[in-house]
Amino acid sequence: MVMGKVSSVMKTIAAKVLDLGDDRPNEQYKLLKEASRNNKYDLEVKELKELIGILKTKHAVDNIIVAYNNGSLLVSSSGSDLKEAVTGTALLSYINSEIPKSESVFIQRSKGWYMLYPFGKKVYIVHAANNLHGVELRAIAHDLEKFLKKHAE
Repeated sequence: MVMGKVSSVMKTIAAKVLDLGDDRPNEQYKLLKEASRNNKYDLEVKELKELIGILKTKHAVDNIIVAYNNGSLLVSSSGSDLKEAVTGTALLSYINSEIPKSESVFIQRSKGWYMLYPFGKKVYIVHAANNLHGVELRAIAHDLEKFLKKHAE
C-alpha cells in the first residue's frame, strides 16, 4: 500500500521534472513539418555554396559551417567564418579529450544554440534559434558529404 503510493508520487514528480506527458510538438517541429509539406528541396545543385544555402533553409538554421578537423574552413553559409571554424574544432577537440567519443556538442547561448557535430574528418558547426536533433545534424552532414563525394570524381 505504502509502496504503491510512493511509486505513484515518484511517477508524478518524474513526469513533471522530465516533462513527460507533454506530447505537444514544439514550434520548431511545427515549422519543419509545415516546410517539408509545402517545399520540396532540390539538392541536386552544381555549387557547394548553393547547397549549403538550401540546407540552411531546409533545416531552419541561421548558419552552417563545415571545417576540417585541423580547423581549416571548407564552406560557410554566411561567408568567411575562419575564426568560427578554428574555435569550433578546437572546442570539439578539447571536449573529446575530456569526454572521449562525444557524438555531438550542444551549447545554449543567449542568441540560440551552437552545435558541433563531427562527421568523418570534418566538423559541422551549426547555429540555430532552437537546438536540432542528432538526426537532423546527421542529415545535414550526409547531404553535404554526398555532394562532396559526387563532385570529387
